Amino acid sequence: MPVTIKALMKENNGLRNQFDALTKELKNLQARIDGKLTKETSRPSPPSSPVDQAEVSKSIEFLGLECDDLNNFSGKISEEISALKANLGVIAEKVDDLAQAIEEFQAYSYGFNVKILGVPECVSNESALQTSNLCVAIFNKMGAEVSLTDIDIAHRVKPRNPSNRPKPIICKFIRRLAREEVMKRRTAIPLVQPREIGLSDAVVLTNAKIVDHLTPSAQELFAAAKSFKEQHQFSYCWTKYGTVYLRRSESSRPLRIKRFSIADLSTLAQEDLE
Repeated sequence: MPVTIKALMKENNGLRNQFDALTKELKNLQARIDGKLTKETSRPSPPSSPVDQAEVSKSIEFLGLECDDLNNFSGKISEEISALKANLGVIAEKVDDLAQAIEEFQAYSYGFNVKILGVPECVSNESALQTSNLCVAIFNKMGAEVSLTDIDIAHRVKPRNPSNRPKPIICKFIRRLAREEVMKRRTAIPLVQPREIGLSDAVVLTNAKIVDHLTPSAQELFAAAKSFKEQHQFSYCWTKYGTVYLRRSESSRPLRIKRFSIADLSTLAQEDLE
């Protein structure tokens, strides 16, 4: 059975959860050991009582040996904990590298797709073939020379938030050149006449859009960037080829926000305050 991206993501998330659990257990162990050592080293001395000098010497010698053993134990435990932390660090890097590789592979696959919003179904329970033909009709009326042979599949998906709006369409192209032909003319979709693509005259396409199909990670980053745009008075926030961009004004340069690093926004916010 071939390994799927979904299966790899599930496995990687499981590894990350195990890593987080082990890290937490290691911290708890460190805290318990530190507490035990503190308790042992701070034990009160027994009350003084008249004893002979030989007994005092034996007691001092015994306490000295006990202290040495305790220090040796503490040193060995610290070394073992440090080694465990180093190993966990290596595992964490591998988990992050795998997550990034999965994201890159997924992003490449999504790069053949477009997402169409605001277009109603041509018939009830629209089939994938009917959806594909609807997409071709829309693209052609926008001025893009696309045929059914350029499309791998087109299908409806559930919206992220339940609403009365039409289900979005994910259209997957076979050729990227065909996809780019559509994206160059995407602003023309509100001008398409519904009756010319087999829809009712009562349908309104003024709010229809064609956008990049973003991976879940890129979608999360895009949402964070849009929030950042509002908070810091930036004028533009958009995506291109799955990458998120911000621009303060028409005359300023676009700022590319890395796909895997929402931390970029924190850095940008700090620079904005300076």
